[in-house]
Amino acid sequence: MVKTLSTLSENASLVNRVADAVRQAIMDGEIAPGERLSVPEIARRLGVSRTPAREALLLLERDGLVEARPRLGVVVLRGDQQNLKELFELREALEGMTARLAARAMTAEGHALLDAIIDRHEQAVAQQDIEAHVAEDLAFHGSLRDGSKNRHLTQSLTQIERQITLLMRTLSAAPRAMSEGVIRDHRAIAAAVKNGDEDAAEAAARRHVRNVWKFYGASLEHLNEGRKA
Repeated sequence: MVKTLSTLSENASLVNRVADAVRQAIMDGEIAPGERLSVPEIARRLGVSRTPAREALLLLERDGLVEARPRLGVVVLRGDQQNLKELFELREALEGMTARLAARAMTAEGHALLDAIIDRHEQAVAQQDIEAHVAEDLAFHGSLRDGSKNRHLTQSLTQIERQITLLMRTLSAAPRAMSEGVIRDHRAIAAAVKNGDEDAAEAAARRHVRNVWKFYGASLEHLNEGRKA
Protein backbone atom coordinates (compact mmCIF):
# COMPACT_ATOMS: atom_id res chain seq x y z
CA MET A 1 0.00 0.00 0.00
CA VAL A 2 2.74 2.50 0.96
CA LYS A 3 4.73 1.69 -2.20
CA THR A 4 1.68 2.34 -4.37
CA LEU A 5 1.04 5.72 -2.74
CA SER A 6 4.70 6.66 -3.17
CA THR A 7 4.59 5.89 -6.88
CA LEU A 8 1.49 8.02 -7.40
CA SER A 9 3.12 10.91 -5.54
CA GLU A 10 6.23 10.75 -7.73
CA ASN A 11 4.12 10.69 -10.89
CA ALA A 12 2.07 13.63 -9.69
CA SER A 13 5.28 15.51 -8.88
CA LEU A 14 6.62 14.97 -12.39
CA VAL A 15 3.35 16.13 -13.98
CA ASN A 16 3.42 19.26 -11.81
CA ARG A 17 7.03 19.99 -12.78
CA VAL A 18 6.18 19.67 -16.47
CA ALA A 19 3.13 21.91 -15.99
CA ASP A 20 5.24 24.47 -14.12
CA ALA A 21 7.83 24.56 -16.91
CA VAL A 22 5.25 25.02 -19.67
CA ARG A 23 3.29 27.55 -17.60
CA GLN A 24 6.43 29.61 -17.04
CA ALA A 25 7.25 29.55 -20.75
CA ILE A 26 3.73 30.79 -21.53
CA MET A 27 3.85 33.58 -18.95
CA ASP A 28 7.32 34.65 -20.11
CA GLY A 29 6.04 34.93 -23.67
CA GLU A 30 8.27 32.15 -25.00
CA ILE A 31 5.10 30.37 -26.14
CA ALA A 32 2.77 32.86 -27.81
CA PRO A 33 -1.01 33.17 -27.37
CA GLY A 34 -2.73 31.03 -29.99
CA GLU A 35 0.30 28.77 -30.44
CA ARG A 36 -0.39 25.04 -30.66
CA LEU A 37 1.12 22.84 -27.96
CA SER A 38 2.36 19.46 -29.12
CA VAL A 39 2.54 16.67 -26.55
CA PRO A 40 5.42 14.90 -28.39
CA GLU A 41 7.36 18.17 -28.67
CA ILE A 42 6.89 19.04 -25.00
CA ALA A 43 7.93 15.53 -24.01
CA ARG A 44 11.03 15.73 -26.22
CA ARG A 45 12.12 19.17 -25.02
CA LEU A 46 11.64 18.37 -21.34
CA GLY A 47 13.02 14.84 -21.55
CA VAL A 48 9.91 13.09 -20.26
CA SER A 49 7.44 10.58 -21.64
CA ARG A 50 4.24 11.66 -23.36
CA THR A 51 2.02 10.71 -20.43
CA PRO A 52 3.18 13.42 -17.98
CA ALA A 53 3.29 15.92 -20.86
CA ARG A 54 -0.33 15.14 -21.75
CA GLU A 55 -1.47 15.29 -18.12
CA ALA A 56 0.39 18.58 -17.62
CA LEU A 57 -1.62 20.13 -20.45
CA LEU A 58 -4.80 19.02 -18.70
CA LEU A 59 -3.66 20.93 -15.59
CA LEU A 60 -2.98 24.03 -17.69
CA GLU A 61 -6.40 23.70 -19.30
CA ARG A 62 -7.95 23.59 -15.84
CA ASP A 63 -6.02 26.78 -15.04
CA GLY A 64 -7.51 28.44 -18.12
CA LEU A 65 -4.13 29.06 -19.78
CA VAL A 66 -4.70 26.65 -22.68
CA GLU A 67 -7.78 25.37 -24.45
CA ALA A 68 -8.61 22.39 -26.64
CA ARG A 69 -9.86 23.31 -30.11
CA PRO A 70 -11.33 21.03 -32.79
CA ARG A 71 -8.77 20.05 -35.46
CA LEU A 72 -6.09 22.14 -33.77
CA GLY A 73 -5.53 20.35 -30.49
CA VAL A 74 -4.38 22.28 -27.45
CA VAL A 75 -3.48 25.94 -27.96
CA VAL A 76 -2.43 28.77 -25.64
CA LEU A 77 -5.30 31.02 -24.56
CA ARG A 78 -6.11 33.81 -26.98
CA GLY A 79 -9.23 35.88 -26.48
CA ASP A 80 -10.83 39.18 -27.32
CA GLN A 81 -11.75 42.37 -25.46
CA GLN A 82 -15.02 40.86 -24.24
CA ASN A 83 -13.13 37.96 -22.63
CA LEU A 84 -10.88 40.44 -20.87
CA LYS A 85 -13.83 42.50 -19.66
CA GLU A 86 -15.48 39.40 -18.20
CA LEU A 87 -12.28 38.44 -16.39
CA PHE A 88 -12.05 41.89 -14.84
CA GLU A 89 -15.68 41.63 -13.71
CA LEU A 90 -14.88 38.35 -11.99
CA ARG A 91 -11.68 39.75 -10.56
CA GLU A 92 -13.58 42.72 -9.11
CA ALA A 93 -15.85 40.42 -7.14
CA LEU A 94 -13.02 38.20 -5.88
CA GLU A 95 -10.67 41.07 -5.00
CA GLY A 96 -13.54 42.64 -3.06
CA MET A 97 -14.04 39.43 -1.10
CA THR A 98 -10.30 39.18 -0.51
CA ALA A 99 -10.17 42.67 1.01
CA ARG A 100 -13.24 41.95 3.14
CA LEU A 101 -11.67 38.80 4.57
CA ALA A 102 -8.32 40.54 5.05
CA ALA A 103 -10.08 43.26 7.08
CA ARG A 104 -11.40 40.47 9.28
CA ALA A 105 -8.31 38.29 9.59
CA MET A 106 -5.07 40.13 8.71
CA THR A 107 -2.56 40.50 11.54
CA ALA A 108 -0.66 43.62 12.65
CA GLU A 109 2.40 42.17 10.92
CA GLY A 110 0.41 41.97 7.70
CA HIS A 111 -0.71 45.58 8.10
CA ALA A 112 2.91 46.70 8.45
CA LEU A 113 3.85 44.75 5.34
CA LEU A 114 1.09 46.47 3.33
CA ASP A 115 2.42 49.88 4.40
CA ALA A 116 5.99 48.96 3.45
CA ILE A 117 4.89 47.70 0.03
CA ILE A 118 2.90 50.87 -0.66
CA ASP A 119 5.88 53.05 0.29
CA ARG A 120 8.14 51.15 -2.12
CA HIS A 121 5.46 51.26 -4.78
CA GLU A 122 5.06 55.01 -4.43
CA GLN A 123 8.79 55.44 -4.96
CA ALA A 124 8.69 53.19 -8.05
CA VAL A 125 5.87 55.26 -9.57
CA ALA A 126 7.69 58.52 -8.81
CA GLN A 127 10.75 57.15 -10.61
CA GLN A 128 8.66 55.67 -13.45
CA ASP A 129 10.28 52.28 -12.80
CA ILE A 130 7.88 49.92 -14.60
CA GLU A 131 9.55 46.70 -13.38
CA ALA A 132 9.45 47.78 -9.74
CA HIS A 133 5.88 49.03 -10.23
CA VAL A 134 4.75 45.62 -11.48
CA ALA A 135 6.59 43.81 -8.68
CA GLU A 136 5.14 45.98 -5.91
CA ASP A 137 1.64 45.85 -7.39
CA LEU A 138 1.78 42.06 -7.36
CA ALA A 139 3.24 42.10 -3.84
CA PHE A 140 0.40 44.28 -2.55
CA HIS A 141 -2.34 42.05 -3.92
CA GLY A 142 -0.43 38.94 -2.85
CA SER A 143 -0.22 40.23 0.72
CA LEU A 144 -3.95 40.93 0.76
CA ARG A 145 -4.61 37.39 -0.38
CA ASP A 146 -2.33 35.99 2.30
CA GLY A 147 -4.18 38.11 4.84
CA SER A 148 -7.54 36.77 3.70
CA LYS A 149 -6.54 33.31 4.99
CA ASN A 150 -8.45 31.71 2.11
CA ARG A 151 -6.23 29.62 -0.15
CA HIS A 152 -9.04 28.77 -2.58
CA LEU A 153 -9.64 32.46 -3.17
CA THR A 154 -5.90 32.96 -3.68
CA GLN A 155 -5.74 30.16 -6.24
CA SER A 156 -8.71 31.52 -8.18
CA LEU A 157 -7.30 35.04 -8.32
CA THR A 158 -3.87 33.78 -9.37
CA GLN A 159 -5.47 31.95 -12.30
CA ILE A 160 -7.42 35.07 -13.30
CA GLU A 161 -4.30 37.25 -13.15
CA ARG A 162 -2.45 34.86 -15.44
CA GLN A 163 -5.31 34.82 -17.94
CA ILE A 164 -5.50 38.62 -17.91
CA THR A 165 -1.75 38.84 -18.54
CA LEU A 166 -2.06 36.52 -21.53
CA LEU A 167 -5.02 38.35 -23.04
CA MET A 168 -3.30 41.72 -22.64
CA ARG A 169 -0.32 40.29 -24.53
CA THR A 170 -2.70 39.25 -27.30
CA LEU A 171 -4.68 42.47 -27.49
CA SER A 172 -2.31 45.29 -26.68
CA ALA A 173 1.21 46.26 -25.74
CA ALA A 174 -0.12 48.92 -23.35
CA PRO A 175 1.84 48.97 -20.06
CA ARG A 176 0.19 48.48 -16.72
CA ALA A 177 -1.48 51.58 -15.34
CA MET A 178 1.30 53.39 -13.51
CA SER A 179 0.08 56.54 -11.80
CA GLU A 180 -0.51 58.05 -8.39
CA GLY A 181 -4.12 56.86 -8.68
CA VAL A 182 -2.95 53.28 -8.16
CA ILE A 183 -1.18 54.31 -4.95
CA ARG A 184 -4.27 56.16 -3.72
CA ASP A 185 -6.40 53.09 -4.38
CA HIS A 186 -3.96 50.84 -2.51
CA ARG A 187 -3.79 53.22 0.45
CA ALA A 188 -7.58 53.29 0.66
CA ILE A 189 -7.75 49.51 0.66
CA ALA A 190 -4.98 49.20 3.26
CA ALA A 191 -6.59 51.80 5.54
CA ALA A 192 -9.93 50.01 5.53
CA VAL A 193 -8.24 46.65 6.13
CA LYS A 194 -6.25 48.02 9.08
CA ASN A 195 -9.40 49.57 10.55
CA GLY A 196 -11.19 46.24 10.27
CA ASP A 197 -13.90 47.91 8.16
CA GLU A 198 -15.00 45.03 5.93
CA ASP A 199 -17.54 46.99 3.90
CA ALA A 200 -15.11 49.82 3.16
CA ALA A 201 -12.32 47.37 2.30
CA GLU A 202 -14.48 45.51 -0.19
CA ALA A 203 -15.77 48.74 -1.74
CA ALA A 204 -12.24 50.14 -2.10
CA ALA A 205 -10.91 46.94 -3.67
CA ARG A 206 -13.79 46.76 -6.14
CA ARG A 207 -13.31 50.41 -7.06
CA HIS A 208 -9.60 49.79 -7.66
CA VAL A 209 -10.24 46.92 -10.07
CA ARG A 210 -12.82 49.03 -11.94
CA ASN A 211 -10.26 51.82 -12.25
CA VAL A 212 -7.66 49.43 -13.67
CA TRP A 213 -10.18 48.09 -16.18
CA LYS A 214 -11.11 51.65 -17.13
CA PHE A 215 -7.46 52.27 -18.03
CA TYR A 216 -7.09 49.05 -20.00
CA GLY A 217 -10.46 49.44 -21.71
CA ALA A 218 -9.61 52.96 -22.84
CA SER A 219 -6.21 51.77 -24.09
CA LEU A 220 -7.82 49.00 -26.12
CA GLU A 221 -10.45 51.32 -27.57
CA HIS A 222 -7.70 53.72 -28.64
CA LEU A 223 -5.76 50.84 -30.17
CA ASN A 224 -8.80 49.59 -32.07
CA GLU A 225 -9.53 53.06 -33.43
CA GLY A 226 -5.96 53.29 -34.66
CA ARG A 227 -6.25 49.95 -36.44
CA LYS A 228 -9.44 51.08 -38.21
CA ALA A 229 -7.91 54.38 -39.36
